[in-house]
Amino acid sequence: EDPERFYVEVEALLNPVIDFPRFARSVMAAHYKRATPEQRERFAEGFKWSLVRTYALALTEFNDGGVNIVPSDRPPKRPDRASVKQEIRSEGEVYPVIYSMAMNPEGEWRVMNIIINGINMGLTYRNQFSSAVNDPIYGGDMDRAIDGWVASLGTIDTDSNESAAGTTDMAAGDAD
Repeated sequence: EDPERFYVEVEALLNPVIDFPRFARSVMAAHYKRATPEQRERFAEGFKWSLVRTYALALTEFNDGGVNIVPSDRPPKRPDRASVKQEIRSEGEVYPVIYSMAMNPEGEWRVMNIIINGINMGLTYRNQFSSAVNDPIYGGDMDRAIDGWVASLGTIDTDSNESAAGTTDMAAGDAD
């Protein structure tokens, strides 16, 4: 009944487990170095809220299902990286999900990418953002590209409690 409150509460749950800044940096890829600190922050914040909104909306669609953690079939290539595999069952369908995890400097495991049903969300977002930056409509202007791309994702503005409709995918990284 109160979507904005729902999004804020979902963000509070996801913030400790998703490395939003690293995820956003990975999506910006080569454009990250060109961006100013303010542009990086604006991009990361807009990207974070698009992910939160997408996850929150997916939760509302989940009916009479279950979640299974699938045991790993091989050890991670690096001790600071891991993949967590899940199968989400809903309405007779099974959706495989792989969370690419990395240990942060504080020794905490955080999600840095998600692959849903074979779709690498980070790579998808990275390609979309790169296309936006290179789109002639923005004329190479990083501010306009960030604003346009984030707006296309459908973000919420937590300061004014307004939301925009839109759909999203997810962020970047490699599954180990």
